[in-house]
Amino acid sequence: MNMRVIVLERDPLFRRFLHRALTAMGHGAVAAGDGRELLEAAAREKECIVLLDLYAPAGWEMDACARLREVRPDARVVALFGDADGARLAREAGAARKLSKPFDLQELRGALGAF
Repeated sequence: MNMRVIVLERDPLFRRFLHRALTAMGHGAVAAGDGRELLEAAAREKECIVLLDLYAPAGWEMDACARLREVRPDARVVALFGDADGARLAREAGAARKLSKPFDLQELRGALGAF
């Protein structure tokens, strides 16, 4: 199933990689470099999945999912993180799924397929 996926990732190279990988998988992908871009993209989309780097939205890491839900209550969030504290933060933020960096494309497909 093709989905619309918004990618908020702080690393521009990884963000570009994810965008290309999602497009190659047949999904529509939108890249966001910060929290403002994420919220703008989420407001434009009818339905979406968000790949959310938990540490990307500078200044509102713990509120990222809450702010997203204000704009897009039905957004399905996959939290991306690269440290031991990330799993806890993903749970506290209310993410539906989580991916620990580094992850491979099969893990990404699995996280998206769960929706």
